[in-house]
Amino acid sequence: MWVSDAMDSYYIALVSLGFNHSKERIYKKMVDTETLLVGLLMKNEKKIKIVRKLLQIGAYLQKTGARVTKEYGLTQQQFVVLNEIVEKRTVNQKQLVGELLFEKSNVSKIVKKLNDLGFIDITLSKGDARVTILSVTNKGEDIRKKCLDRLNELSIEWLDSLGENDIENALSSLSIIRQLIFKNQ
Repeated sequence: MWVSDAMDSYYIALVSLGFNHSKERIYKKMVDTETLLVGLLMKNEKKIKIVRKLLQIGAYLQKTGARVTKEYGLTQQQFVVLNEIVEKRTVNQKQLVGELLFEKSNVSKIVKKLNDLGFIDITLSKGDARVTILSVTNKGEDIRKKCLDRLNELSIEWLDSLGENDIENALSSLSIIRQLIFKNQ
């Protein structure tokens, strides 16, 4: 009942402002506007749901990754840094900070710990003594391989029931989402 009263009040207000349209036309416009707003809210709700699901998955993966890397004496962040060094073969600390989006102080602590564990070597750049070059040791490559093998086993186990199309669609969607999220970083 009050919706009809509200629409009547809205109509009276519009007429008093000089709008010269029929009541039915204004009501239709109001219903169209409401439909559009509900559609936008539902669309935004779906966007929010995607991010929430990604956060839930991320939390689970973080927990699982931390458990796996702990088995090999590493934190998850230490493993990520070690993995990046292995993939790049040699890298300087500044590059790691930029590529991994970790704080500089965190990367410094992680690099020191990885060096103390004998997983990486730190050398000064020949061109600039302020730049440290990081490279992986055989021990670091071995521990990274063991961690990565276990994480890969879990990945295959979790996603084994997906078909090829599902995998391609998921990869494509995740790539797009990643681009959108990181475009302003």
